[in-house]
Amino acid sequence: MGWIIFMAALGALALFLRYGGAPARRGFWIAMQTMCRVAAMCIIMLAVTAFTTLLAGAEFGLISLLLSGLLVTRLGLQEPPRAHIDTRRDR
Repeated sequence: MGWIIFMAALGALALFLRYGGAPARRGFWIAMQTMCRVAAMCIIMLAVTAFTTLLAGAEFGLISLLLSGLLVTRLGLQEPPRAHIDTRRDR
């Protein structure tokens, strides 16, 4: 979990350096959501693979790894629309 927080903090720092204060806070939570979704998809994929390997053997476990990877990737690509980060500064 530590690497998720580290990557989100790097993303927030980049947004802060580029746009200023408020977009960085919003960007931090967007980065956290994305990294948590990636970690959850990897955990699901590995759990399905391990379960299939235990039940049916290594050959079916490899096939299951490929199929669950495709399924998780497909589900992961269907993201909700993200909030637009306003880059205009007050004049």
